Amino acid sequence: MFRRNCDGAGLFDTNGIALKDVPLKEISVHAEVHNLVANVTCKLVYKNDSKDLVETRFVFPIDADAAIYHFEAEIGKTRIVAKCRERLEMTLQSDFKFDHDLEIEIVFSDPTKLMVTYEEGDSKVGSGILALDCLTVNFLPMFKEDTDARNEVVFLIDRSGSMNGKNILQAKESLLLFLKSLPTDCRFQIVGFGSTFSALFNEPRDYTEESMETALEYQKNLTANMGGTEVLGALESIYAKEITGSGWHRKIIFLTDGDITNQPQVISLVRRNVKTTRLFAIGLGDGASTSLITGVARAGGGKSAFVRNKERLQPVVLQILQLALQSLATDVELTWSITGDAKGDAIPAEVSRQEEFGEPSLPFHRQAAKVQILELADKHASLVETLKDKEQEKTEVARVQKQIVALSTSANVISKFTAFVGVDPEKLGEFRFL
Repeated sequence: MFRRNCDGAGLFDTNGIALKDVPLKEISVHAEVHNLVANVTCKLVYKNDSKDLVETRFVFPIDADAAIYHFEAEIGKTRIVAKCRERLEMTLQSDFKFDHDLEIEIVFSDPTKLMVTYEEGDSKVGSGILALDCLTVNFLPMFKEDTDARNEVVFLIDRSGSMNGKNILQAKESLLLFLKSLPTDCRFQIVGFGSTFSALFNEPRDYTEESMETALEYQKNLTANMGGTEVLGALESIYAKEITGSGWHRKIIFLTDGDITNQPQVISLVRRNVKTTRLFAIGLGDGASTSLITGVARAGGGKSAFVRNKERLQPVVLQILQLALQSLATDVELTWSITGDAKGDAIPAEVSRQEEFGEPSLPFHRQAAKVQILELADKHASLVETLKDKEQEKTEVARVQKQIVALSTSANVISKFTAFVGVDPEKLGEFRFL
């Protein structure tokens, strides 16, 4: 749920500097676990040891798949509870000059108007309790293994400057474990990227003594000397090449320690190629972006994992490789007989090819909301990426965004289009929205 020993967590001033005068005095974590669902509450107590009032920012890194649905803060005798509301954006005209003070006054259209609503009751209906039923389902199918399937594995290694130090050493050790664990009937390729990218071979090579010697020499001399973290071009180059033969399946194993500025475009590219190529991602170190790592793995029908310390490296590498080498299940059918007048939404035509559906994070309803929000956000990003000024596509983008906002605010789970707004619970009845 949260990271230990993370330098980017805690209380900071408005300039992003850690507040030494307001140290963490106490921390407690309470977890309720029901099968694959966990509800986790974290309580942190800080104390201002100085005599001055301080303006602070609270930073608490959270995995991208975790659904945050409640936040509250007690400052002195004041208690603030966060409510999820839609983000509003306001921009000034490009020719506006900042040569004088700008004052903006926002007023209610009719703040004194009283509104009374009522619903007619049904005298025939007795008292009762509202109950909402839900069901979690784990599918454990037995598929016939395709013994003729062969794998083409592409290792995509971050060699940007941010990888220098511990992370590039972890990347080298990971690559060594991958190479030593590859089956002899596979083909493989290594692509390093930074501001540019380069491939070890012209095309994926068969696993031979010669190709392995070349790869091990590359691994031995692996350094973080390729500039910035720009993975889009490297991925486009990999996808542009045809798979090397009939019956071969391409798998990308992506290793990085950082974040990128064009994440929606990268995720959209991975999703467009998921029918031919699966992608697995490993985040190295505490600075790896959870939204990037989990996002590309989800879009690529693969699995994501993180290596925070050296002890965890080997099991993560072996697990990811084992999953990547699994045979693909095709022509899968799910028959579900529903009796009576029950109605529901059809499952997606494309089923996520992962070993499990969702991650254990929160009570089922909010977990389900989080999964839907992530799917809709990915769909929104793909629509924006392919938008060609068509009115129909613009309408679809707006519709998907509206769906995300409605789901986010109703479940109180934040999304890219919503944010938490601090509210005094004692004045919640007076709280109005524009």
